Amino acid sequence: MKKAIVILSILTVSGCTSTQNAKPESGFIHNTETTFQFGSSDNNIGAIQFVLDANEEVKSSLIVNFNELPFLTKFDLCEKTGFYDDLKSVTTNSNGELIPLYKEEKVNCTSEVIIQKDNGNDYLVSYNLNFLEGYNKAKVKGYDKLLPATVKRLTERRLVIDKNDNEPEITLKLAI
Repeated sequence: MKKAIVILSILTVSGCTSTQNAKPESGFIHNTETTFQFGSSDNNIGAIQFVLDANEEVKSSLIVNFNELPFLTKFDLCEKTGFYDDLKSVTTNSNGELIPLYKEEKVNCTSEVIIQKDNGNDYLVSYNLNFLEGYNKAKVKGYDKLLPATVKRLTERRLVIDKNDNEPEITLKLAI
C-alpha cells in the first residue's frame, strides 16, 4: 500500500486556553521537549504529522506512524517533562520561619490519534492532543509555584487523497 502522509498545520496559538490563567510573577519556563514520534517508521503504511506553530515559529511537532487501518494509538506528550513539584502550602513554624510543602504532580498530556479509511478515497482522522507549553512561575510567600500551561487540540476531519498522485499527500491547514 502506498504511504499516505498527512500534514496538519495549526497556524496560530493566540487565544488558546491554558490549564491555568494565573498571571506569572516570575516568568515562564518553556517545555524543552517539542519533537515527538510515535510508532515505528519501518514497514509503516503511512504517517500523520501535526505541527503546532504560532507567528511562523514551530512550537511542537508530532509524527505518528501507522502500520494498519483502522488505527488507534494513545500516548503521553509530556511523559518526561510533565513532572513538577507543586507548592501546596507555606506555613510558619514556631521560630517564624516559612516552611514550604511541595508535592510531586504530573501534567495530564494524554493524547490519542484515530485514523480510518472510508469506502472511498477519504480518511477520517480524529485526534485529541495535549501539548505542554511549559510552566508559569508565580511567587507565593517568596516561594516558586509552577502553573502548567497546556494547549489542547480536539477534532475530527475527513481528508481526501488526490487519486492522480502516485504518492498521495493529504494536507490540512487550520486557521485558529
